Amino acid sequence: MDKEKPASNDGLRNEGFRYNGDLEIVMADLFGKRYFGLAGLFSDPKFCKKCMLKAIKKIKRRLNELLTIDERLRERTNSILDSLEREARKISLEENNEWKIITHLLHLVTHLLGYDWQDGKIHRQVFYYQDKAQAQMDKKIYNPRTFYDSLRSDQRFTFMLVKSMRNRKLPKHQIVRLLGISLYRTNKIIDFIYEYEKEEGKQFPEFLDYSVNEKCNSCGEKEQG
Repeated sequence: MDKEKPASNDGLRNEGFRYNGDLEIVMADLFGKRYFGLAGLFSDPKFCKKCMLKAIKKIKRRLNELLTIDERLRERTNSILDSLEREARKISLEENNEWKIITHLLHLVTHLLGYDWQDGKIHRQVFYYQDKAQAQMDKKIYNPRTFYDSLRSDQRFTFMLVKSMRNRKLPKHQIVRLLGISLYRTNKIIDFIYEYEKEEGKQFPEFLDYSVNEKCNSCGEKEQG
């Protein structure tokens, strides 16, 4: 009676390289929308290797831009990324190194979150922030309706401030300086308020915040002085 042959791993290895929508999104996050529609190409180990090496290179460059003060963290993350790169270069149907790649990625994440020295404690604090343009881009993409509603609300707020300042006899150049808007923009707002009051037959709403009123009054006093 013939002995059964051990099951081949070839099928399992081929199964590892297949359509991958999640990896497509990761690459799009890193390099833009040109990677959309390429999820099917991840069935090719050579394409996977190319993408992995490209991603590692960009991550390393970004971390070296960020980690300018913490020398040890920069050294550790570069070392981990070097190890990850070595494993990425081995990607093929024959090489079974997925767990090594996963291990290096987890190692990188733990260091970036502040873990170190193999004691389960946080040794670095992490602080993320967005500038105004980045925050607006998030809102615009995630929820366009809320973004434009917020934008219109900010515009109303500016119009009300201009109205409040003009009521306190502040000259236009003071309004420009206080609100950080151009003289052209200031004139357009004043014209709009004038047309609104003429057509509606009522006063345009005024911003009545105490701190702003105090600032307006103090500026008016300086101007008169």
